[in-house]
Amino acid sequence: AVEALSKLKIKSPEAIAVLRKCLSDEKEDIRCNTVLAFMRMGEEASEAIPDLIKVYKNQTENEFIRKVALHALRNIGPKSPEVIRIII
Repeated sequence: AVEALSKLKIKSPEAIAVLRKCLSDEKEDIRCNTVLAFMRMGEEASEAIPDLIKVYKNQTENEFIRKVALHALRNIGPKSPEVIRIII
């Protein structure tokens, strides 16, 4: 479902809400695909910034997923104060 939403470029509030829930899925591949989906969405996924910050700061998360979360944050909210604090 995550890949389908990403490939279809569905960026509705409902789709973003579903994807936000997927960030806490127990399956690593689901979390990874979700972060990648947000990265592709860019600024339209700004609601997910707090969730992506949690992923990025989670020391127990897969390192690749954390790095992709950082890239997603840069794509989504390069001017957001929360994102700027992380990037600097």
